[in-house]
Amino acid sequence: PEITKLLLKRLNSNQTTELEKVSILGAFSEMLVAFGPNNNADYIDPIASAALQCLSSNVDAAKIFNQSSSGRTISRNAVFLIGTLIELSAPTWKSEKGSAALIKILNEVGKVFQLVEPCEASVREFRQLHGENVGLPLEITDVQAVIDNACGAVARIIVSLPQHCPVDSVFPILIKALPLRYDINEGLAVFHCIHLVIEAGSPMVKTNLTHIVNVLRYSLDQDIGEMASMYIQKSLQALGV
Repeated sequence: PEITKLLLKRLNSNQTTELEKVSILGAFSEMLVAFGPNNNADYIDPIASAALQCLSSNVDAAKIFNQSSSGRTISRNAVFLIGTLIELSAPTWKSEKGSAALIKILNEVGKVFQLVEPCEASVREFRQLHGENVGLPLEITDVQAVIDNACGAVARIIVSLPQHCPVDSVFPILIKALPLRYDINEGLAVFHCIHLVIEAGSPMVKTNLTHIVNVLRYSLDQDIGEMASMYIQKSLQALGV
């Protein structure tokens, strides 16, 4: 549609504000869902490229905590868009060219997980100063949201393309970023993914078993929704715990 071309042009413009980028990235995700699976062929490459550019321009552990909230939300919306795009256009990524592009995307999304340790350190420091009852500031919760959306994106990629994604390399990174801290709406994608990887018998399940079980049990006590809870219960049953 013409609106897609206009939004891409605006997103890639140097004149576009951070808030406009946040809105455009969010709009693309909504549009892709509305178009439905495999109806995005003409726009997969330009949308993926634009989202990756937005993500790589904003995700930097040395800078992200000092960015504006809208700047961090660009990263959040961009990584969510990437996961949604791949989920809804899975056949495109099964070719040799598509698989190579998928690896590059996973490498870029993987940079978000470099934020996990500094984010947790910031939480510990804040709690030491202010206690457990004071709400975390935006510079922390925004980053938690980016990480959670990256978990959701990787989960969607694994579920959609298990034969074309290096699961044994990617899954341990995903697991170590859990549990979800802020955006528990990503729980359905994440726990669907964990259940499928367990059922597939990945050796990475045994290697990360203790943390997986801890994440599942912790998350079961959160308000993550009926379907996500079902996947957790099935995963715990499959693990025999």
